[in-house]
Amino acid sequence: MAPPNHSERIESLEDQVRSLLAALNARNTQEPSNDSASARQGFRSKEPEAFTGDAVNPPAWLTDYPLFINQLCVVFGDPDRIATAKREIEALSQTTSVANYLTQFRQLQMTLNWGADAMAWFFYRGLKENVKDDLSRSGKPTDLETLIQRSLEIDNRIAERISEKKRTITRSANPTTMPVSNPPIAPTTVHPSSPSGLRAPFTTAGKLEPEEYKRRQTNNLCIYCASSEHVVTDLHDVMIDSGATTNFIDSRFVTLHSLPLTSKPLTETLLLADGKTQVIISKEVQLSCLVAELFPSDITFQVTDLGLCPIILGLPWLRGANPNIDWQAGDITMRSPPLTPSLMAPSQSSSTLPSASLDIDAIAFDKPLRSDCITSGTLYSSPIQSQQLLATTTTSSDTTTALAYDTGLSDIIPPEYHQYLDVFSRVEADKLPPHRTYDHQIPLEEGKSPPFGPIYSLSEHELKTLREYLEENLAKGFISPSDSPAASPILFVKKEDGSLRLCVDYRGLNRITIRNRYPLPLIDELLDRLREARFFTHIDLRGAYNLLRIAKGDEWKTAFRTRYGLFQYNVMPFGLTNAPASFQHLMNDTFKDMLDRSLIIYLDDLLIYSSTLKQHQEHVSAVLARLRQAGLYAKAEKCQFSTSQTEFLGFVVSDQGVSMDPSKTEVITNWPVPQSVHDVQVFLGFCNFYRKFIPQYSRTAYPLTQLLRKEAQSAPFAWHSDAQHAFEQLRSAFGTDTILRHFDPTRPIIVETDASDFAVAAVLSQSFDQGARHPIAFFSKKLDPAQLNYPIFDKEMFAIVAAFKHWRQYLEGAKFQVQVLTDHRSLEYFTTTKQLNRRQARWSELLADFDFIIQYRPGAQCQGSRA
Repeated sequence: MAPPNHSERIESLEDQVRSLLAALNARNTQEPSNDSASARQGFRSKEPEAFTGDAVNPPAWLTDYPLFINQLCVVFGDPDRIATAKREIEALSQTTSVANYLTQFRQLQMTLNWGADAMAWFFYRGLKENVKDDLSRSGKPTDLETLIQRSLEIDNRIAERISEKKRTITRSANPTTMPVSNPPIAPTTVHPSSPSGLRAPFTTAGKLEPEEYKRRQTNNLCIYCASSEHVVTDLHDVMIDSGATTNFIDSRFVTLHSLPLTSKPLTETLLLADGKTQVIISKEVQLSCLVAELFPSDITFQVTDLGLCPIILGLPWLRGANPNIDWQAGDITMRSPPLTPSLMAPSQSSSTLPSASLDIDAIAFDKPLRSDCITSGTLYSSPIQSQQLLATTTTSSDTTTALAYDTGLSDIIPPEYHQYLDVFSRVEADKLPPHRTYDHQIPLEEGKSPPFGPIYSLSEHELKTLREYLEENLAKGFISPSDSPAASPILFVKKEDGSLRLCVDYRGLNRITIRNRYPLPLIDELLDRLREARFFTHIDLRGAYNLLRIAKGDEWKTAFRTRYGLFQYNVMPFGLTNAPASFQHLMNDTFKDMLDRSLIIYLDDLLIYSSTLKQHQEHVSAVLARLRQAGLYAKAEKCQFSTSQTEFLGFVVSDQGVSMDPSKTEVITNWPVPQSVHDVQVFLGFCNFYRKFIPQYSRTAYPLTQLLRKEAQSAPFAWHSDAQHAFEQLRSAFGTDTILRHFDPTRPIIVETDASDFAVAAVLSQSFDQGARHPIAFFSKKLDPAQLNYPIFDKEMFAIVAAFKHWRQYLEGAKFQVQVLTDHRSLEYFTTTKQLNRRQARWSELLADFDFIIQYRPGAQCQGSRA
């Protein structure tokens, strides 16, 4: 027999210690040490391996009760009970009553021994929303004990009110007078399977007797049907929709619960409210259901793909149940339809059940009904053998959970993708993601520990933003209070809209973090994949880094200090040195079979491309399905679907090629005149991103780059006329709408080169549209001091060499011989001359990997490559 694992041994130890203490208390033992023999005997019978050893000289712990218990904890207990308790309290939440929740909370509180403020925060976080609502209305207590007492009072009051309303329902369902000709039907009994092969009765008339309710609760039986094959907490959302022409069930739900499928005699087309076709339905499922614990019925569901709600009850169910809804009072009055023979109890009458007034608030135990609520239900799946569904009415105050009916999303997302509306859910994106194999790890250099940074002074506006940030992210679970020995400082930066963004200064942590060398893709290489695309869809992920968890055990390293306490991240924040690598790794592995076929990805930006519209819709659907599967969510308001032109990574991509994003270049065209060397560096750094769109860029920017030389920086900054002229030329160049065509390896390639006294330049082009040449990219390079001394021949030849090195990925192995155009005639004989100096010999060896021919072209005809 295999030995028990660690967690099983811990549970066994706890159970046995409880049994031992109970036995000692039953014997009224005053001195525990007097019963050490009994204790040893009790454990010896259950854990014999713990008592092997020398029986002649037993260890001290075998004769001393406190030592004995301590030894048990050492051998069989949790070796890291503090960390275990910390994880448990972070995941703890109220699922039943506050009293039960408090019992679990107190056990963890004694283990952790944290401060009262921290424990009060954790206790409040785990409470049900309806308890929090009552606390907020009456003023939330600040100290722990008062908070606990108030929560118990509120929970008891809510439970008492629910009990009162249920009694009201029972009375209204059992009127005192009935017509003689229509006697009431006997209570109906439904029989789900029980493990013993017997049938466990479930009555639909009235509530359970207290003794029966306690028996089912004590024996972990289903409260509704007394079966032990399932638990009552296995609940699913149900939507009641008067606009649905039939009842629907999600195909994934059918597969998950192994429900029997039936092929429809004729397929049906599911239409949306706008009249556009969504999907063909060919399968259906028939189930026996109990609705609101009172009304059994057989329901046929059409199988399709739904959002978060696996069940939609439409007009067929509403017509059968025929409920009366009082929207002002929040009441649903239902009259049971005639029972099917399989569910009816023997009766001599064919009359219907009496009506039952179902107060929505009596069943909806989480939140009161508001005017913006969506009436829905909670579905419980009973054992597969009985194929029954038990449903109780509830409400949802968050319209985004009813994704198929979220008019905001429906307006943004094209109809053909409405089955994936849950992928764009803001509510789901704001939930704490699960741990994955891609969790962000923070490995530290050996012997190094994260620094403990200072607290920076903050303005009143910054403090307000900080409070809002902490409250929001604590509620989401993205951050949690920390007792980390390390901490990084925080600061704020302004966004484009003027609001503030909290940033954690992780520079100290990053300096001692071992680098993750997972590569990011080259942007130019990504854009080259789009050469045959005609349709584009751009998807921007919501939350981005927050969709990835920090690896277990590394959360303390992300701690940051505020005047409101010390906190740590549970999700990956911005600013960590390995964050881009971790996220790119996740994205590449998630979509590895789609990359460079129909999809390119750079961190949280996804671009789907296709040559036909039908093919494109299939590609987009596949990507959205993969996002759903991976638990990643998109930002609908920033997505573009099935367009011929879209923005991607600062570029505008289309079926015609790539151009600069006007919203980005507008910054350059309106750039103020630099007042310092640093201003020049910032300006040129911004310009360099788009330099491949600017002919003769190095020549134009030469006066500005001269201002960055060391000898120039040692003197006072001097903005002269040449610099002003170059500055104005660059601003003007970025105001053009240059379009670079996508490189096509099936077409001939032309490279034009030129050299000047201080720079070289080249342009790569191909023939399109009846032989018309279009540029693919521009290249330029300033000559270094050694290259400035080259003779004219070598400078012109260096322009060719530099261009071939820069565009090697296009030119090496080209289908056609590369045509090189130059205005220096003597270069035509470079490949055939027998006399080369050392520099030229090195160039000849480098160019031997390419198939090319050098041809002379007068300078007046090579305007695009003028250096």
